[in-house]
Amino acid sequence: MTINTLQQSILVATPTPYSDESTMGFLLRTAETNGYNGISKLLSLAGLKEKERRSSRPPLHKLHHLFGEDAGSSRLTSLDARISESGRFIAISTHHLPALYFRSKYAGLCPICVKENGYIRNYFELRYAQVCSKHSIRVISKCNACNRLLDWNRRGLTTCKCGADLSTQEHEAITDPAVAVLADIIESKLYDTPINMAQALGEGFPIDFLQSLSLETLLGLILRFGSAAADAQHILPDPFGEIDLLALKVSAGIFKNWPHGFHDFLLVVVGPQANLMKKGLRGQFNSLYESLFKNSLPVEEVAFIKTEFVSFGQQTWQKARIDKRFAPSATNIVGLTGLSEQLGLHPTTTRKLYREGYFSECVTGDSQTPLFIITSDLHDRISGKTINNRESAFRLGIPVSVLSQYRLLGYYQPTRLAIPTDGFNEYDIEDLATLMSHGAPMKNEFDEERHILLNQIMRFKIPTNCKADLLQLIISGNLKPIGRCESAPKNLIFDRIEAETATSNVSVDGDRFISSAAANRQYYLNPPTAKLLCKLGKVEYYRCRNNHWILKESIDAFMKGIVSCAWIAQTCKIKYSALGNMCEEMGIPLLKLSPELPIEQSFIRTSFLAALGIAHSFQTLQDDD
Repeated sequence: MTINTLQQSILVATPTPYSDESTMGFLLRTAETNGYNGISKLLSLAGLKEKERRSSRPPLHKLHHLFGEDAGSSRLTSLDARISESGRFIAISTHHLPALYFRSKYAGLCPICVKENGYIRNYFELRYAQVCSKHSIRVISKCNACNRLLDWNRRGLTTCKCGADLSTQEHEAITDPAVAVLADIIESKLYDTPINMAQALGEGFPIDFLQSLSLETLLGLILRFGSAAADAQHILPDPFGEIDLLALKVSAGIFKNWPHGFHDFLLVVVGPQANLMKKGLRGQFNSLYESLFKNSLPVEEVAFIKTEFVSFGQQTWQKARIDKRFAPSATNIVGLTGLSEQLGLHPTTTRKLYREGYFSECVTGDSQTPLFIITSDLHDRISGKTINNRESAFRLGIPVSVLSQYRLLGYYQPTRLAIPTDGFNEYDIEDLATLMSHGAPMKNEFDEERHILLNQIMRFKIPTNCKADLLQLIISGNLKPIGRCESAPKNLIFDRIEAETATSNVSVDGDRFISSAAANRQYYLNPPTAKLLCKLGKVEYYRCRNNHWILKESIDAFMKGIVSCAWIAQTCKIKYSALGNMCEEMGIPLLKLSPELPIEQSFIRTSFLAALGIAHSFQTLQDDD
């Protein structure tokens, strides 16, 4: 500090400002050096009006005579000044920034920096200078003694209006190094000094992009990220800078481990508020999109954020279309019309296929306007022509009935598209043929006692569903061929003993289950009743596509001692309503799986059949079974 002792100086001590000193901090330091309890007395000496004294930055051109200098040579010319009468822009260092990026009337300081330097740097006038990157502590913005915000009109640099010593106030440590890194980047841009590359890269910051940002753009991004986070968490603005600290922390998390931090922010913070009534990515995130890409930020500087916004929509979000107008290459999420164009199908056909369960790439539950992800192998799935059941069975060397049963049992899982859908894609059939052969080599010898061909196995006198089970054993590798006579699958050679053993096993197992249709014929259980028994766990079953195969033992156990009302109505040749009235008059209880079920899905104990006069008919039914 230097002291000017010119006779015309009004002040006793006239310090000289440092190059990076805060304007208001310099005035406070000058007032403190001259023994004044705040800036207000100093400004009064200069003849400023009350409105000027209360301004966030007083007119410096009216203060030069305090130092005994004229306006042209005043030391105050090196200080930052307001550059518009409206106050919309303020100069700081070499930058002209909107006033909304400043702390306004309230001050912030790092007491350790003040102790080391003897003054307050203009960095701390910035709104998002909430952290001292050098000491990794939170900037002090209020006095813990009086719980009031610090303003510039106080007793000294580290002395509150209440007289409390701010230098002894407890510091709040910043534990996330990414926050300190972002604060350091702000400071580096303010003073046009190199960014600490090692620290920034260590935290995964997109340093190449951040280097190209202006200070105003960087502050603008922090403002917008913070506003989005505050809106999502329903946090209201507060005078203590908590929302500004939140903005700094959120922005540090976004830039950290780029671009994953940004994607996580979009997914976790903004995603829950997305408007899913809109189908486009921009529409779903409209508020954030407008603030980032349509609201005064330089397009070229934030292009890297827009690129990752689109990438997030494609790779992580996958719930929206990507508008070709701002992302020409981002066409992997489409609606039914776009999917039809990709597949070369009519939209009506595409919608029908979607309703039949094709295209698992659907990413929304809206059956009216679904969205689909165009995967890299989608075009492979639609390649190849459709062949009918007969041609498909011929290529596999098996009867048509076996192939139909194989599909009915749910073994056949198509990987390519077939239109109509009850046909087969030729490439899927080729794949099945390859799986059946398991690379079996050509054999010149065939011993009928030790070997058996696939077409011979398919002529065994066993149920068709058992043959389908055998086919699945072959395809899954549990029954492998040992060779082949010709290239056609029907000439695959198997070990006879292994084939006959496998046939015996599937025959025994196949006879233990009956279809829901057979249950209707044998037990007079209509399909809805049979399915309900399965759903309620009353019988053991397995399901293949839309068919329920019920274990005979379990259905016999369930039906022991009861008979279906459907059989009684048919035997007595009466309507269900009449049967219900009869049971009600005779006090015969109806056994129901669920109270709301109709009588046709109900049961009666066999002990009541004599009262209905049909005990003999029931005995005849059992004898027939």
